[in-house]
Amino acid sequence: MGYEKYWKDLKKVLYDVAFNGRLKTKVDLLDLIQWCVVRNYMAKSADRVDLRALNGLLLQIGADGLAAILNDIAPFIALSALQVDMYFAQRTDVSPLVAQKSGVLELTRNQATSILAHCFLCSMPIQKGLKTMKFHNFYPWYSGGFTQLFASKILFMLNYFATVKAIEDPKQINAVIKYTRIVLPQQDYDKLTIEHWLGSKKRLTKMEIREKGSIEDCHNSLLVDFANKYLGGGVMEHGAVQEEILFLIMPELLITRFLCDRLADNEALLVENLGLFSEYEGYSGELHFSSPYLGREGKFGRSVVAIDALPFSSSRDQLMQFHKKPVLRELNKAYIGFNVGEWQESPADRKKSIATGRWGCGAFRGNAQLKMVIQWLAASEAGKSVIFHCYEDPTLVRAGNVVKKYEGKTVGELFAELINFDNYFYDTLLKDKKDTRSASDVAAFDTLLFNFLLSQP
Repeated sequence: MGYEKYWKDLKKVLYDVAFNGRLKTKVDLLDLIQWCVVRNYMAKSADRVDLRALNGLLLQIGADGLAAILNDIAPFIALSALQVDMYFAQRTDVSPLVAQKSGVLELTRNQATSILAHCFLCSMPIQKGLKTMKFHNFYPWYSGGFTQLFASKILFMLNYFATVKAIEDPKQINAVIKYTRIVLPQQDYDKLTIEHWLGSKKRLTKMEIREKGSIEDCHNSLLVDFANKYLGGGVMEHGAVQEEILFLIMPELLITRFLCDRLADNEALLVENLGLFSEYEGYSGELHFSSPYLGREGKFGRSVVAIDALPFSSSRDQLMQFHKKPVLRELNKAYIGFNVGEWQESPADRKKSIATGRWGCGAFRGNAQLKMVIQWLAASEAGKSVIFHCYEDPTLVRAGNVVKKYEGKTVGELFAELINFDNYFYDTLLKDKKDTRSASDVAAFDTLLFNFLLSQP
């Protein structure tokens, strides 16, 4: 089937939904998405289109919720999708941010909404300036048996569209969202050696320790996405931890899944002028949509930097993370992300603090104490203060003591202590355990770094 005929047919359907009240029942909405899925992806297996999860949500949402979707939200989604031609008619520069190539892509909020509308409908036509973009859709959320998690993910998106529809300020609806792939040239990356960090004379910056609260509460800070090297991680599947939650409450981040190759060691991704649209409760399998964003300030103008940590899957890997090589890699990765003003002129550089927390300490099983110190070093080298969120992690109860002991010292001095700990850890503690690194060993070492740092003269 040719693109021209598909797009002609699709525009007619979208027009009827947007202006002629085509959606009368939930079956009409399900039929619309099924039609798009079949025409785009499953022409030879229409009988296998599975929308049970979406159907379950529409049954659960109640009469008023369903009426709002059919009469208000879905017509807006259709209109936004219909307007993709208008929004991108003059664009020939919409192309992926590819590996090892610094690049910037700017989209207005209208353009981002149009792309996400097609993702919602599973209808994205590939044409004109969009030819080189690899588009995904939200079909994984709609298919399979009903789960509360997938229902919540759909609700986050429905709230996003409802909120964008209600924006009255033309400055916000036409606001430019900027996606920047940061690539530190290899010759410069190679200069970030152990000796470089040992020789740093920069003073450690202020670090505020917060036991409770979330990174997204810090609207004036550069927010850290605890990223997978494939941006978005498991957001389209069952993932629902820090990165996936950011992508759901700030859905304009989802565009990065289509735009960006996976991140390498010398790369980070910066996204500026994002909107924060939703509140949430719970975490992981218990995550659910709570309400539209209720904050009085900071709804727009958010900046997020994505940095991917190393995974330490096995017990042995978890113990090896204190070694110089992985410490250096994590330190350099954080520094590339935090030092945005060094690599290019950026409004995000005006955000003088980094809002972060247990980066790489969930599914990637990093040591929370080590990651706190690494991020403090990287931010200090970049000249930024840190707001560090402990998320009530018991291994971080003495984080404030460590900060108090080392404030006023240099980056090089604290980094030297990490190197000393590396020697102490492997030459002393693990000397007789090189072949017996069990899970119990790992748990015993969770708090040793702070103990070591606080014991130093």
